[in-house]
Amino acid sequence: MDADRELTAHLGGFERFAFRLVRLVNRRAKGIFTFYQQQLLGIAFEACIGRTIVAEGLQHVRALSPDRPVLLVSNHRSFFDFFTLSTVLYKRAGFGRRIYFPVRANFFYDNPLGLLINGFIGGFSMYPPIFRDRKKLALNRASIDETARLLREPGTLVGIHPEGTRGKGPDPYELLPAQPGVGRALVRSDPVVLPVFLLGLGNSLWKTFWNNWTERRPIFVVFGEPIDVSDLRAEGDRPTVHKRIADRIAAVLRGLGERERTLREKSGAPCLAPPRPRTEASADGA
Repeated sequence: MDADRELTAHLGGFERFAFRLVRLVNRRAKGIFTFYQQQLLGIAFEACIGRTIVAEGLQHVRALSPDRPVLLVSNHRSFFDFFTLSTVLYKRAGFGRRIYFPVRANFFYDNPLGLLINGFIGGFSMYPPIFRDRKKLALNRASIDETARLLREPGTLVGIHPEGTRGKGPDPYELLPAQPGVGRALVRSDPVVLPVFLLGLGNSLWKTFWNNWTERRPIFVVFGEPIDVSDLRAEGDRPTVHKRIADRIAAVLRGLGERERTLREKSGAPCLAPPRPRTEASADGA
């Protein structure tokens, strides 16, 4: 209890309450909330956005060993990326695992509305939290260790955005620099690393639901083959290794982004990126 008090010493009163509540739920009642995610939230989200989802590469999900832990790595453009991915996993790939999504603590842990969204829309799956405040670095280290612990448990999936934050630039295919935290979690566990690139979501949940019944602008979800990082893991638990693992994952995600762009173009769906700069060769018609 003293260690817990020391760990949460720099949290505000509501933050401390939210952190302890979500941790308790995920350690003691995860099975109940996994059922809630699969049977209630999954059905609801499929009804609200399912007509717009175009998924490719589900065979890579279905081929996973039922007991091997999975680290799902994804690009990050929308607040609702992982809500969409969990819907695809549960309702289209028959994925029956416990799911966790480490998330920035801002809003989801320091705001009552954020806690409600985490609980009722996320099934408290947005765990463990990552804090921005440098005074809370000890909690971040504990969160990385908790993520690694979860990735050693059979039947678990943890979803991480290697970019660390949401990309807001004009080109949705241009990823932010990969952060080493994903590499640190990987060298302390041994999951399957499953990449996915998705695009087409907005940051308004209600507009996304409305799109399902009106414009039906597609949301493309492209899964890739598992990424092998065993050679890098063998080099040890060092910051330089963590970063190299993160960079390898980012390179794969960029490739899946190009695959998503090709699928989007072939389907006739609106292009979401600015025009590519013309080279001299293309300007001359070559």
